[in-house]
Amino acid sequence: MMNEFDKDYWEDQWRSPAPGRGHRLPVNPHLTAETAQLPVGTALDAGCGTGTEALWLAEHGWDVTAVDISANALAEARARAAAGAGEHIDWVETDLSRWEPGRTWDLVVTSYAHAQIGQLPFYRRIAS
Repeated sequence: MMNEFDKDYWEDQWRSPAPGRGHRLPVNPHLTAETAQLPVGTALDAGCGTGTEALWLAEHGWDVTAVDISANALAEARARAAAGAGEHIDWVETDLSRWEPGRTWDLVVTSYAHAQIGQLPFYRRIAS
């Protein structure tokens, strides 16, 4: 059975520019509000897409691991990062439903990972 949100699906979504894409979208306002009083540290952006939240975190001093299944999305994210805080971001191409990172972060954020993948395996380890 094919997963609706598998790698092929996401590569296709990010393969060609959609109307209005190509410019940086505003960061999720919940991220800015929730991190306003947190000390800067390490962050995981799970399902980072083209990196809007990862870039914002890095620009605010966080060391970010930005993860996405799509090489196309990560290529766009890396291009955006080249003009700024990219040295504070580790871009990782992987399927979050199978990824075993072997580490923890001070902050884990996901704005766009899809619920179809169920409970993320690394979250259970971090939260327990």
